[in-house]
Amino acid sequence: MFTSSEETSKELIAGIPAEHLCNDAIVLTGLDDAVMGYTDPGILVYSYVKMADHFVEEGMSRDEAYEWIDFNVLGLQGNGSGFSVLYHTRC
Repeated sequence: MFTSSEETSKELIAGIPAEHLCNDAIVLTGLDDAVMGYTDPGILVYSYVKMADHFVEEGMSRDEAYEWIDFNVLGLQGNGSGFSVLYHTRC
């Protein structure tokens, strides 16, 4: 479900050069479309809405996607340097 940026050095991660990320930043597999950017300490920022959109496109209902994110994705934040989640309204 995730890798660290150290494992993917010299590559682009969701369009971001890996060297801009800290070595143990969490990279969520398959969710590149949900990356909004990165923070000063070098951790990725994921959009909650775009993560939900991804799982809906994979066949989940919106409620199932929210539940999946809440229980299976957000629990990974404590690994390594973690990642941030941006909560926003749909534009």
